[in-house]
Amino acid sequence: MQHPLPQASPTRPIPPVAQNQAIDTNVPDAGAAKRGWFPRWWLLSALFCCVLVGFVAVLLPVICSARASKAFLCQVNTWTDWQQGIIVGGIWLLFLIGWVIAHVFGVGTIEVSREYRGSIANILRTISEFETTYVLLYIYGVLAFWAIVIMWYLNRFQSAAFALCSLIVFVGSSCFLYRHSPSDRRLYLIGAAILSLFCIAVMFWIGPVQQDILAAEILFVLIAVVSLFRRIPNPPAQNPVQALAAARARAITPGQVFMALLRSVIRNRVARNQNNPNQPQGPQQWP
Repeated sequence: MQHPLPQASPTRPIPPVAQNQAIDTNVPDAGAAKRGWFPRWWLLSALFCCVLVGFVAVLLPVICSARASKAFLCQVNTWTDWQQGIIVGGIWLLFLIGWVIAHVFGVGTIEVSREYRGSIANILRTISEFETTYVLLYIYGVLAFWAIVIMWYLNRFQSAAFALCSLIVFVGSSCFLYRHSPSDRRLYLIGAAILSLFCIAVMFWIGPVQQDILAAEILFVLIAVVSLFRRIPNPPAQNPVQALAAARARAITPGQVFMALLRSVIRNRVARNQNNPNQPQGPQQWP
């Protein structure tokens, strides 16, 4: 007896979407957590800057031959303190441009999971694996910081060396802050500001006062002050008690207190002007 062959079930058509049916367009951003202050982009830019500055330093003796000894680039060692700031600012500008390029093109090609990556993307991803080199980056950052201190103490300031050391300190600090919560980052920034104020006092007490190092220390203090007025994002509350606690925590931050003070002053002034019937609305007419 032959059994009948199973017949394929007819394809069920997909019902059309109703016109009044809301379509969920809130698709989660796969690269949202890999943007902004993600340390990979800072590390890639720092590596690029170090390689480029080292390449220029190696070729500088060849470029500055006897015939071209009076060229603009060959007079770097004779520049004064304020002119050396141009080199520091130029290297940092190059560092920021490299961060923008790595940030824009690296989220989709390096960080977010893909079915296929090219060889260049794999190399860039491998050399920027900061998760496995935390300790090494911290050691480099500490050594770079003390190199800046020794450079200042011996009064042998080199603009390119200071710029590269400050980049290394910044990359190590960004990796360190990335591993902590926003509230902890604020505390660490306040500690860095206190250390910067102490270094400024020691610089003016002992000397010499180096303008680039002083500007970097003042910048640390300003960043810490700005962080005091930034609102720390809180996780979504699960019940009304947690929502009330989060609202209270936001209300007592220095930035919220300052803004509430400004709002209260403006509100009281507007209310006083509206409720005072004897206040003249225009120029008084004298008989």
